[in-house]
Parts: sequence; structure tokens; C-alpha cells
Amino acid sequence: MNIENLTQKQKSLLDNISYNKEYICKSKMTYGNAYKITLEKDNKKIYFIFNDNAYNESDKNDALYSLLSDSQAYTDALNLDDFMSCFGYDDHKQAKQIYNACKEQNKKLKYLFNNDEIETLNKIFENY
Repeated sequence: MNIENLTQKQKSLLDNISYNKEYICKSKMTYGNAYKITLEKDNKKIYFIFNDNAYNESDKNDALYSLLSDSQAYTDALNLDDFMSCFGYDDHKQAKQIYNACKEQNKKLKYLFNNDEIETLNKIFENY
């Protein structure tokens, strides 16, 4: 994403999102750390766990992209079986746990942003 190429509407939306990244522990999923991410906009807050890369250099844009992609994984799937097929899961219990986590991310995304803002975020991060 090149900030110079964003529209005023896109810049304004990003500017109105506050971000906090709080260390929790070493990640069990990546070589980096696990963080509690807080996003706030218009007096609404959401929290989620973010497993960073080995350099622990992720920022607000990385957290937003993660939230969007988890949400999209849930909304693109017709149901759990479709989710398992799309992402190559064989273990039903593991897939259901991840599917439900993506469902929760989708709820958080929709709580914090309206449909127009979600569409704007998707445009911002389409080639991220």
C-alpha cells in the first residue's frame, strides 16, 4: 500500500482508527511474539490476538489486514465443510475452531466498521 495513492476518504478512515499493540508472550504459531491488538474508532473498541512475524515489526495496517482477511475467510465460505475444502483442512475439530475464530473476527469487524467502511478498507488492502 502506498499512502500517497490513497483517496482522502481512505486516508481519513485510517487516520480515525486508533491502534495499540500490547505484548502477551512468545507466539506458539509464528517465530515472533503474540500481541493483544486494540483498535478503536468512534468510541467503539475491539480486541484480538495477533501473532507477529519473527521481526515483530507489524503495525496498524498489518493488524487491519489480518482482521479483514480472517473475516473474509469466514464470509467466503458457504459453511464449515466449504471452509475445510477451501483451506485444505482434514481435521474437523481444528477446522471448526479456526472457522469459529474467523466468525468472531467478522463480528468484531462489523461492530467497529459499517459496510461502506469495510468496502473502503477492502479497497485499501486489496493488493497488500
